[in-house]
Amino acid sequence: MSWKKPGELMPLFDRLQDDEPFEKEETPVKKTYNVEQMRESVLRELLELLDTRVTFNKQNFEDVDFYEKSVFGLKCGYPFFYGISDFSFYDISNAQGQKTLEDEIKTAIEIFEPRLENVTISIKGTSQETQSINLQLDASLRVGEILDHFTFPILIEKGIVKGG
Repeated sequence: MSWKKPGELMPLFDRLQDDEPFEKEETPVKKTYNVEQMRESVLRELLELLDTRVTFNKQNFEDVDFYEKSVFGLKCGYPFFYGISDFSFYDISNAQGQKTLEDEIKTAIEIFEPRLENVTISIKGTSQETQSINLQLDASLRVGEILDHFTFPILIEKGIVKGG
């Protein structure tokens, strides 16, 4: 007899988090997420990822393909690549600067958020006055047999990332 609970296995850090730290009796450990819970988990992780800056220069970041495939052969990211580089020196007033930022964010998401497929990032607007960038993430989230497409607005204002 074959059976499977609906949903997808929760990420390790979500399972380790204590939602009720002051309760003396523990509730049974939840091990799976439904589609909406998985989406919320992914969005939390994306905001953390995009709010973290890589601490080495962009030239080293471009070598990520070498490290990922040639040296280690792993399909997930390394902590020293976690985040995006300081993009304050990008000229996002022109198409090339915008494409560079979009590509860097897309690469970071593809490396560190394997639950997403078909990731696209597009800049929807910028403001020098408020030092802000409006982005849009389009992606598909796989939860078991379900492929859930979603769009998520992202605002980066004065270097701080906010979800929409």
